[in-house]
Amino acid sequence: MKLKGKVLKVSLVLVVLIVGVVVASVVWHGKTFNKNWSSNLGFSLTSPAFAQTGEIPSFPADEAGISAYVNVGQNIDLKKAKTAFTGLIDEGNDYVIGTFNIEGLPEEAYPHVYINQSGWILAYYTKISPSSLIMQWSVYRGGPIVTTTFIEAISKICLAIKINFSTVENNVGYYHFQYPEATKMLLVADYGNGDFFTYMIPMNVTVYEASWSHYGGGYVKIDNNTESFSGDFNFGNLKDTYMTPDKVHTVTMMSSNYGGSVQGYAVTFIYK
Repeated sequence: MKLKGKVLKVSLVLVVLIVGVVVASVVWHGKTFNKNWSSNLGFSLTSPAFAQTGEIPSFPADEAGISAYVNVGQNIDLKKAKTAFTGLIDEGNDYVIGTFNIEGLPEEAYPHVYINQSGWILAYYTKISPSSLIMQWSVYRGGPIVTTTFIEAISKICLAIKINFSTVENNVGYYHFQYPEATKMLLVADYGNGDFFTYMIPMNVTVYEASWSHYGGGYVKIDNNTESFSGDFNFGNLKDTYMTPDKVHTVTMMSSNYGGSVQGYAVTFIYK
């Protein structure tokens, strides 16, 4: 198979440890561009204020893993908020928890959403779920990552409660409740049969979790190993052999199982 000319190269080392900014180097048809993608690929992990003060004991912090949160700055009508849910998990006098449907993804990839009457909205996956579930495949067809499953869930909740999401979007934060010492998250993805990207984990980076998600059945070559995927969507934790430090690892999307269909692959790192 002749590989396409698009190559995505990502290194965790760059300037992350110096100034806390994730920079990606992208090669498009032989021409290199350096771009700060800190709002799309790289995320700082900071606990929400209520988790630091314990002011909202109803949030199931011991069950949550990766999350995105925002305080909308006003009280929330929980009855209106619930209309955006796919299913209700729990509710109390001042909160509701439900699941949110993400188009094109199976039910196990639906994020949980916690909403408190005081203004907090928090989308999360459980602690046993890989963080790579934040990849929003239904709108991604290559290039910069512009959204996550969490952003879609929170924005739709805001729509249901008549709040303009654009007014609070810049206040959305990310946090992993099972890895409080982690300070960064990096999401890398590409889409297209024959496309490939590389990543490298420096020796002086502590990785708490490395996970992947795959969209579209097919064959993906990681380093010298070929992985086969059936069905439209798969996810899991990255194997240790693909996490050797100070080594360039290459992910190549080979052929699809479904004729002319196209596949995508994403890797997510939780680290400091």
